Amino acid sequence: MSVISPAALLVLLSSSAPVAGGCGSSSPAKDAGSGAALSVAVIPNPASTTVRGSIPFQSTVIGARAGQSTAVTWSVSPAGGTIAATGLYVASSNPGTYTVAATSLSDPTKSGTAAVTVLSVPASSLDQLRALSSKRVYFQHASVGGESVGVYDPGGFTGNWGLLRILADNPGSGTAVARDANTPAAIPAGTIGEWSHGASNGDPDAKLSLFDARVRGGLGGAMSFALFKLGYPDFDQTGNVKTSAGLVPVGTWFTNAYQPKMAALQAAYPATEILHVTAPLHSTCCNRAIQAWNDLVRASYPGKTFDLAYWQTVEPGSSRATVCQDGTPCVNPRWVQTGDDHVNQAGADWLGNRLLEFLANLAG
Repeated sequence: MSVISPAALLVLLSSSAPVAGGCGSSSPAKDAGSGAALSVAVIPNPASTTVRGSIPFQSTVIGARAGQSTAVTWSVSPAGGTIAATGLYVASSNPGTYTVAATSLSDPTKSGTAAVTVLSVPASSLDQLRALSSKRVYFQHASVGGESVGVYDPGGFTGNWGLLRILADNPGSGTAVARDANTPAAIPAGTIGEWSHGASNGDPDAKLSLFDARVRGGLGGAMSFALFKLGYPDFDQTGNVKTSAGLVPVGTWFTNAYQPKMAALQAAYPATEILHVTAPLHSTCCNRAIQAWNDLVRASYPGKTFDLAYWQTVEPGSSRATVCQDGTPCVNPRWVQTGDDHVNQAGADWLGNRLLEFLANLAG
């Protein structure tokens, strides 16, 4: 594995080069961008730091034509810090809310933004948990999502991890995790309810239908937030989603299945914010289809996406993302569970903290 700068990752995320490195030859998924016009997304979004603190932002550009530049220019408004050409934002001494923007050089009418909260003092985990003490959260996931919550052990974990470890370290927060919870009664105020659809791994249509049924079956309107996540078993290595009807190009399934279902749920239950989670990455190679999926999710749902995949690639204090042997983003070695594609216990803690931060930012 190697690491790559945010500027280089921009090119990587927009690349349509064939996958190599032992994963089998492939050609680009022809409709990975759904034929849509060029669009730009900024990650992470939302984000927070303290005065004089820094955040390494990255941009994702999709829909670029062959030969079209994927470079961006960075800006922050209102004036409140600086941002380098690499995407590294350094906050000023003034607390407040700011907007970081990445604008396409090839089409300046296209840009992506991220909301940044600059705090005078760091928000503690206890503060973040208390921000959720009046909220009701439903998270439908499998494996790596369960690791981040603290309910799934791929082997060898001890004690608590993920969100459950944060809760154990911060008693009296008013927030709890409910295991295997998928009904309103099981997820009262101050509860993050998790439910695994892992039995449907490899069948994203079934997962999406389950989420639709749960939301329409009582969670919609009752929950503050409802999160949905696919997993790496739902994708092949070349650019397709696995469905019961066979392989479907990522962009086609996203446009014809995922977007309409999520839009209908959000319209039917405006009091519940439908949130999206990027799919986790393989640890050594073969993330081409997952990368295409995650780019579409980031670009389509800015500010409403927990970017689990992004956080898998980086580590504290680093602005460089890990890259697999085939040139696709992959899990940072610090977080890799030996022998498989799950994260280790330190990675579960890292993802749990990032999930809490994401939810607390939305909760205000």
